Amino acid sequence: MIKSNKLRHVALIMDGNGRWAKKRALPVVFGHNKGMDRIEDCIQVAINNDIEILTFFAFSTENWNRSNEEVNHLLKLIKKLYKKKKKLFLEKGICFNFIGSKKNVPEDIMEIFQSFEKETSNCKNLIVNIAFNYGGKLEIVEAVNRLLNEKKEIITEEEFEQYLYTRGQHDVDLMIRTSGEQRISNFLLWQIAYSEFIFTETLWPDFNEEEFEKCIEEYKNRSRRFGAR
Repeated sequence: MIKSNKLRHVALIMDGNGRWAKKRALPVVFGHNKGMDRIEDCIQVAINNDIEILTFFAFSTENWNRSNEEVNHLLKLIKKLYKKKKKLFLEKGICFNFIGSKKNVPEDIMEIFQSFEKETSNCKNLIVNIAFNYGGKLEIVEAVNRLLNEKKEIITEEEFEQYLYTRGQHDVDLMIRTSGEQRISNFLLWQIAYSEFIFTETLWPDFNEEEFEKCIEEYKNRSRRFGAR
């Protein structure tokens, strides 16, 4: 039995903001506002547990189909995240990394991502990936198109990984989805090939440090076999 429980990369599908707000008879934007605070909680837990990479699924390629009000609010939250968390990232040595397609992303949002990446590029304590305008199938298609443009014909898995948004990063060890939904929603299809999965009933705005620590403890008690018996 192979047991490798070193936890280097955790991916989080932040689900349940709307339901959290609905339970309190509040507009969905209140759920998104509350949910943003959980990012800082998860960052602190990651640092405490020597996790190297956190990937947050912030906005999928399908989320553009939501109401204009909700989409505009989510875009405002990106700007708020940059203004409020930049100091935190620099103080704690956190490297910000945008992963997703640049197509259709508003210019001012793309400028924020690029500025954040540049300003934190020398930080080494933790990598935080924000998956925005992200789709797992699209990531693979864009990688293949880049290979075709370079006239590549035969490549290895290791070479292919260098064309993904997460190039140079370790694959996901643990993927957590909040709110009780048990699906991966087109998230990091290549990177989760051998991930452990935890689906928690907790809604994302309630996913605090204690909840994250419980998930980490559960992960540590699992045996990872990577195809072996």
